Amino acid sequence: MLWTCWDGRAVGTGISIRNASNVLIDCECEDLETAVDVGAAASGVEIVDRDENSYKNVPFATRFKFHASSTPPVRHPLIEDFSHSGEGTELEDAFSGRLVDEFKWRIEKGSNPDANAFNLTGAFTIRVGSDPDRSLQKNGAQLTNGLHWSPERKSLFVRGQVKVNSTNVQSFFGINNTALEFDWPFTVADGIVSSSRSNACGFLCDFDSEGGVIYAVAVKNGVVQSVNTGVYLSPFDYRRYFIMFSETGDAFFYIDRVLVAEIENACSAATIYSPYIIGSSSAVDGKEIYLKNFRIKQAT
Repeated sequence: MLWTCWDGRAVGTGISIRNASNVLIDCECEDLETAVDVGAAASGVEIVDRDENSYKNVPFATRFKFHASSTPPVRHPLIEDFSHSGEGTELEDAFSGRLVDEFKWRIEKGSNPDANAFNLTGAFTIRVGSDPDRSLQKNGAQLTNGLHWSPERKSLFVRGQVKVNSTNVQSFFGINNTALEFDWPFTVADGIVSSSRSNACGFLCDFDSEGGVIYAVAVKNGVVQSVNTGVYLSPFDYRRYFIMFSETGDAFFYIDRVLVAEIENACSAATIYSPYIIGSSSAVDGKEIYLKNFRIKQAT
């Protein structure tokens, strides 16, 4: 079944499976969305996406969407956790409103009057201040939600698209075991990652010390782990960040649909977390960090 717009343009392919066994679905569409609905009495279903990732024995009552710009599929065996995909607790924001939704978000801004954070053309935007101090507390900003999210509640993931307008900026995207402290959960210098938190996990990028390379970072009960992904944050294009957590606290890091790091025991599974997005710069004011298409979700 092909979905079409009013003007006849194809927008996607829909597949529904009922009362069938041993079905193979090959999702080849790169620009169109392929939605798969595995219904009751279906067994032996295998889905292959356009990147040749294969998901076998997909459970019934499972829904998937594959698209060039959507969340990357989660690798087996965590695929089992997505049997709840139509349910769960989630927070999603396209930042398309005139103002940041204060019912969803808490914003902290640096003390310099030029430091700001706002919605602009469909992106949450951090504009760096002009204080010579150049610290986060003077020139940066952060976006948090609240302590509601836990890997132990199953199928926790967080995603978003991040871009900068220049170099000389620092950014963090991920989860943190506090929603109130206005400081960096992680820092990196000469390839060594440090953390001021007991539990946190995410993507860290610091142009000053590392030339813009993105690190997958995690800390569990004070023990820090990190992976240099070899991928760079760009002043020109958005990077698609996606982190999936197992219910035991393992973390799987994707950038632009590619798995770039796996960290076992990344963070405490029983701890509750807040989404945490931070940006600042050590250079002149006018630097900006952008976040769009944010989503966080868990099973319960």
